[in-house]
Amino acid sequence: MTGYGEGMAGRVAALAAGGVDRALDTAPTGGRIDRPGQAGPAGGGLPALIGLTGDPDRVLTVSDFAATAELGTRTTRIDMRYDRLEQVARLAGDGVLAVSVAHTYRLEEIHDAAELSRSRRPGGKLAPGPGVTPSACRCGARTGTAASVPGVRSQDYGDILAGKPKRQIPRLPAEPGLVVEDPASGFCGAVVRIEQGNVVLEDRHGRHRVFPMTDAGFLVDGAPVTLVRPAAAPRKPVMSASGSVKVDNVTARVARASRIWVEGIHDAELVERVWGHDLRVEGIVVEPLDGIDELAARVRRFGPGPQRRLGVLVDHLVDGSKETRIVAGVTHPEVLILGHPYVDIWQAVKPAAVGIPAWPVIPRGESWKDGVCARLGWGDPADGWRRVRAGVTGFRDLETPLISSVERLIDFVGHFG
Repeated sequence: MTGYGEGMAGRVAALAAGGVDRALDTAPTGGRIDRPGQAGPAGGGLPALIGLTGDPDRVLTVSDFAATAELGTRTTRIDMRYDRLEQVARLAGDGVLAVSVAHTYRLEEIHDAAELSRSRRPGGKLAPGPGVTPSACRCGARTGTAASVPGVRSQDYGDILAGKPKRQIPRLPAEPGLVVEDPASGFCGAVVRIEQGNVVLEDRHGRHRVFPMTDAGFLVDGAPVTLVRPAAAPRKPVMSASGSVKVDNVTARVARASRIWVEGIHDAELVERVWGHDLRVEGIVVEPLDGIDELAARVRRFGPGPQRRLGVLVDHLVDGSKETRIVAGVTHPEVLILGHPYVDIWQAVKPAAVGIPAWPVIPRGESWKDGVCARLGWGDPADGWRRVRAGVTGFRDLETPLISSVERLIDFVGHFG
């Protein structure tokens, strides 16, 4: 090895007895060694290296880019980001940025260094030196320098290439509204959103700019931070139409032997519309009766038992009604009969759900559904039912007595069997 400075060409020529084939310039000296008194872009040792090789095309510089235009040497053509120097210097001063040296090589080992570099897995920088890895470079103890010279005391200075311990940079979720600064451009703005790994900032003038979310890439109150994607908000439970927590990815359970009976087809459709999810999860079947006049006989034929419970929902179950007298004739521990006070299941739907102030009062002896449709202009009962059914989207559209009775029946029937 030999250093830069006056006489370098002669020293190199003496070392390279067979001549110099190629030359690599890595450190411009800032002055022209062929004409020390003349400043110019072609500084450093490039003229001397051209003289040694005999051809500018045989000289490559990775540092003196200005000289290539005048002297015709090769260059690596690196796009230097001088606008980032301030940020890099700050990160280095904070201990965030450190250069890792993977291995040092003697000059005669240059081929080994080139092979490792071409592997694209060097693990760090490759540097010329005494041929030791950083972990072995402890003041010559293993390199035959000061420690091997008589009378020279050796001291362990530790790993001098390791650099200062890295400072922990805070990681902040890029929540909308968080104000940060891009140190390279000076752009300061609030987080708007995240797009494909980049953060969109909006300044006080309403201008938007997009920045990559790099490590220690932003400043908050003058201190470096790393922006990260905010954690996903806990998923809120999805509620079924009945108000219960909806069970995802569930198939209907095989039907139980137990049953829930309702008076008519409209009752069955309304129960399915609101409690259908619960019924499928529990495996409960709802069957319409088309009236309860023969209720006692049908219960006997059903044959209730501990594993075969029966729930019955009855309309207009009030004191003194025909329905109350019929229900009184059925007594069985595995049968539960509940009802609501409304003349028809339609009336158990809140008037506001179907866009009316109140349900019309229909005189006794007149068909309730026909009378309602006539007074509201709904056409026939089939048209009226379509309006009622469409108005019900969940349990909040129903009156409390109906909700309470259906919930109790599902619990009773689903508890066994």
